[in-house]
Amino acid sequence: MAAKHAEDSSGEKFTLFFGIESPFSQFHPAKFTINGITYSCAEQYMMHQKAVEFKDSESAELILEAKEPRKMKAQGKKVANFDPVVWSKRSVEVVREGNIAKFSQNPHLLEKLFATKGTTLVEASPRDCLWGIGLGAKNPKAQDRRNWRGKNLLGNILTEVCCELLEKKGAAVIPEKEEESVVVKRLSASEAKTTEPAEKIQKMDTFFYFEGKDSPFSLFHPSEFTVDGVKYSCGEQYMMHQKALEFQDKATAKKIMCETEPIKMKKIGDKISRADKDRWISKCKDVVHKGNLAKFEQNKQLRKELFRTHGAQIANASQDPILGIGFGASNKKAKQRSTWTGMNILGDALTQVRDILMEGHLDEADELKTD
Repeated sequence: MAAKHAEDSSGEKFTLFFGIESPFSQFHPAKFTINGITYSCAEQYMMHQKAVEFKDSESAELILEAKEPRKMKAQGKKVANFDPVVWSKRSVEVVREGNIAKFSQNPHLLEKLFATKGTTLVEASPRDCLWGIGLGAKNPKAQDRRNWRGKNLLGNILTEVCCELLEKKGAAVIPEKEEESVVVKRLSASEAKTTEPAEKIQKMDTFFYFEGKDSPFSLFHPSEFTVDGVKYSCGEQYMMHQKALEFQDKATAKKIMCETEPIKMKKIGDKISRADKDRWISKCKDVVHKGNLAKFEQNKQLRKELFRTHGAQIANASQDPILGIGFGASNKKAKQRSTWTGMNILGDALTQVRDILMEGHLDEADELKTD
């Protein structure tokens, strides 16, 4: 599709694009050289760097030999030793590096990029909720960022590349709407080590609420997974075990691992000696994130259920003031994050984990997006 221009109710202007014919697509033919290697398109550079990052020399060679972008992408999905957490951070840097070279070394493409000055570039991909907006250009919702289902990472990167190259040319431009890096502000679940609440990075008007132990998103839900060589029966067991270890209560840690019922694991964990509440709340964010990353990475069926929530902020509709939002989904205050009384640590962790894993399991994610 040719680039489409739009403007939302707030006055923000967009340049929507999608498909290989667009000069802004990763698949668009464009030769450029980085570190002595010539690439045929930005997708080849991205997939090659993915293979290099995880030291898969065989895949790296096959990607360079490939002639079609789709085959490059397909080979990139097969990279050995792949770690979605590592790649979620590195991939943004790679796409940025690739596009700076692509447009700097191709004047005819640079001219088209500069023509978008004053607008936000938007990849109107109906199936990609990470690099695109999860909506097609013809969808009216695509013209208002509040309705986007995806993060638009590619569009945000291209917008910044445009600004950077304009500055180098001597025509400095500052984005009208956002003074900070739009890429960094929208990393949310893609930024592996972040523990910031998701709404600080991307506002989502749509919420997916869950509550009760029967939900696959509950810490009580039965789901075996292994972390650091230790096998756990559910997310609650992992969290309580880590809590005991954090406060060096080995006896309680052992009891938690011997227990089979989540509710009893929780009660044992509540009795951990020398536990400091503030310290645990701070540590809890990382523990819940790591545990859920392992849980859903190692359980395909549960991962499928997680992917079905794409485009929404996950909310733990529980009265728990730390892990939940402070009340049930039927409460009117549940409709707006600003009125939540709870921290929603579990919901935020699940939202972040979902987006990280969707990048690492693109085939599964694409299947669900077309359901």
